[in-house]
Amino acid sequence: KIKIFPRESLCLRIKIHLSHHHHLSSPLMEFLKKFSPKAKVKKKGPKSKQEPHGNPAQFVGLPHTIKSVDGSRNFELREDGWSIFGDGGGWPLIGVELLEVELSNNHTETFASTDILTLKTETINDPALGPQSATVITFPPLTDSCSSNTILTIVWDNSEKYKNLLYYKCTIPKCEVKIESYTIPLGINADVPPTNVHISSYQSWGYTGTVRIGSKQPVYALPAVFAGAFHDGGKKTGMPYESDYFTCLTSNDSGVDSSGDEALTVGYLTQKEGLCVVGVNSKGTKVRAKSTIEKFQVDGEWLCVSNVGAEGYDLEPMAKYLDKVGEVNKGIKVQPAVGWCSWYEYYENITHDVIVNNCDGLKKSSLNPKTIVVDDGYMKAWGDWNDLKEGFEDMGKTAEGIKSKGFVPGLWIAPFAVDKFSKIYEEHPDWILRMDNGKPCNSGNCAKWFYGLDPTNPEVIEYVKIVVKRAVEDWGYECLKLDFLYASCLDGVRFNQQMSRAEAYNLAVTTLREAAGPKTFLIGCGAPILPSVGIFDSVRVSADTGPTWAPTLPMPWWDQANLPCVRSMIRNSVSRCSISDRFWCNDPDCLLLREDTKLTYDEVKSTVAVVGMTGGMLLLSDDMSKITKDREKLVEQIVPSAGVPGIPLDLHARIMPRLIRLVCSDKAGEAPRGTIKVAPGLGTWSIVSLSNWGDYKTRRIGVDSHSLELGDDEGKGYHTFNVWTNIYKYQPAGTDGTRFERTLSSHETQIVVVKPVIPGIPTYIGSTFHFTSGFEISKFESETNAAHGSLRVAFKPGHFRSTGIAFFFLPCIWVEGGYSDDVIVHINNRVTKSENFKMAATLDDGTVLAVKCGVERPDMEISIVW
Repeated sequence: KIKIFPRESLCLRIKIHLSHHHHLSSPLMEFLKKFSPKAKVKKKGPKSKQEPHGNPAQFVGLPHTIKSVDGSRNFELREDGWSIFGDGGGWPLIGVELLEVELSNNHTETFASTDILTLKTETINDPALGPQSATVITFPPLTDSCSSNTILTIVWDNSEKYKNLLYYKCTIPKCEVKIESYTIPLGINADVPPTNVHISSYQSWGYTGTVRIGSKQPVYALPAVFAGAFHDGGKKTGMPYESDYFTCLTSNDSGVDSSGDEALTVGYLTQKEGLCVVGVNSKGTKVRAKSTIEKFQVDGEWLCVSNVGAEGYDLEPMAKYLDKVGEVNKGIKVQPAVGWCSWYEYYENITHDVIVNNCDGLKKSSLNPKTIVVDDGYMKAWGDWNDLKEGFEDMGKTAEGIKSKGFVPGLWIAPFAVDKFSKIYEEHPDWILRMDNGKPCNSGNCAKWFYGLDPTNPEVIEYVKIVVKRAVEDWGYECLKLDFLYASCLDGVRFNQQMSRAEAYNLAVTTLREAAGPKTFLIGCGAPILPSVGIFDSVRVSADTGPTWAPTLPMPWWDQANLPCVRSMIRNSVSRCSISDRFWCNDPDCLLLREDTKLTYDEVKSTVAVVGMTGGMLLLSDDMSKITKDREKLVEQIVPSAGVPGIPLDLHARIMPRLIRLVCSDKAGEAPRGTIKVAPGLGTWSIVSLSNWGDYKTRRIGVDSHSLELGDDEGKGYHTFNVWTNIYKYQPAGTDGTRFERTLSSHETQIVVVKPVIPGIPTYIGSTFHFTSGFEISKFESETNAAHGSLRVAFKPGHFRSTGIAFFFLPCIWVEGGYSDDVIVHINNRVTKSENFKMAATLDDGTVLAVKCGVERPDMEISIVW
């Protein structure tokens, strides 16, 4: 009985179980010898040791130390390897090889310290990094055919914001042999190694989240022929954990990121030339950043290494890296749109009348959407965008119909995808990306097979320009949802074979932006993540949502990747929350509110809570006539969006983070990330969402006060307000911090507002009008003395739509039955009846008053005198 097990070295280990009666024949013994552990699968070619430019001898100035600007960290090169260490926090990093290059002739060249020919320090002024002091290391040429030496440039960032970030850039001159990839290896030398690894997927729909080291990385469940192309980014490293573009290793057993220890983030700043995959070994001690080039030379992109200790970050271990990526690529910051999309109600069964009639229903809605997106189904075939189905006479007429109802028209297009039966394929089969055997590349199956267009073909680029300009300039659409964008860079034979897949994609998306113009709102979908930064206003960050929590039979329910369901939509939306407002405004996909799905009410509340707390796009996709008032009320409380993404407190501790925090503050100056600026006088408080993602159990979920940035509460306790239940509760302060817990059913989320009790200060606690309990307020004034007090609060226009309740803390104690004489409440300058306000709680230092408010005009003021 022979069992074959894969090993990291790519060798094979054979276990043979024999009884004493059996005998191995000589041919079988020879066969087994070939696969012994000592066998090598890939034989490396000889290193080229020629001396370029007449250098007399190899570099011998080792050891050599490259110091960071502040002197806190050292990059030391020795003959036996290299190491990075210092008192700046983070894990010590070690290694032997500095660079590995794989050629198309199956030759792999490695470079170590002993291969250095020259090493010098020079000042560079790089477009991505600015002016920096760089160490330039020269290695021998890859092969005899290479025109000059291989270069590795190392930079310690000298700026205050990005201090101690480390950058590598590999530059390889033109060779006669194609360069498949290059890899920068890193090793972690620590007594306590990482416990968790953060996985980023190639494009919108793949798994993104944190995996416990030792557990298996979740992968797609469908056969590769159906789903492989959706996840086929750069070539894999062969390690157990594979993350596209970047990864983050953390050491955390506490369940909250702020209580973790070291964190190592490794990722590329740009992906204009190559597609990178970062691999991590099974112990979390080895990292390999592999960039797939498939070109004859490498111009080089910067690999960033952020290595911090527990004191080096608050709640976001990846913050400096993500900030730098957004800065270098000119990430776009926009206010999230509130809109409606036809897909999840009608799928392909749409007509002009369906769209326009839904506009009438949306005008009656209290949710006030701005944009109407006509999704897939208006054309006869992908690729034939002007060949319309019955029910559509002219897409320009549909756009005009949307505008006439007071909405912004949006249109779905898959610009680089064509159906097999389309006219465009029949007329231009040479535009299709194909494999070496001439067959069309597999682009995956989304309930049908389709082909990808090759953007390196100039005719394809001209065709795409016509499609986009027609939609914007001729038809009048101001928002484009551009889907299946990965189809432009499938792994195949391109028209221009000098261009890499990353370069092809960059050409594709820059063409889309140029054709659409700077004012058109572009939503990317099925989009490779890092190469899309700076192009799109919004990008889908999750798989499609759906009418079920998990995929249902006949689909594999355990799929964690691209199959439509709410579970994957929520996981990715939370796990990718950290890129929103850095790269673009995240699109978490649509909310489904209607009752004819298989979603429970708790699951609907959870999707609404996640969309509100992550601060991205808010798209509806129901026939609004089917929505009950209680479900519409849920969305009322997150509209309009504050446009600020919350911070998942346990992003690096769980596959599905269950704690998201937002802070509201009236402090002057620039608001820190995850903080919503509110009107002066309102103070500072936190909003936290608590989620139970377990499938069966009711569970207590909680968070400690030290994670909520509540400041010094002086031991007076906290006002807490549950957004969904509208229940106020006073919570005393603990002796060593305070824990806020709720009992949650399976798949349930609650949003809790937590405000410190401040003695002697009137406080607006919150309302049922907006989940932030403060973003809805435009002005707050208060005055108190020994005899009496008053406050006035003004609501922003449009921030309340129905009868609701507002809660106030008044620093005085009522005598029983006395509040009708002791307090006067005005709503819009009119005295309200005493039955419209009541005591919600009595505290040692004051009283909580609940005021019932009705809709009387677009704005509202409440004043209280006591």
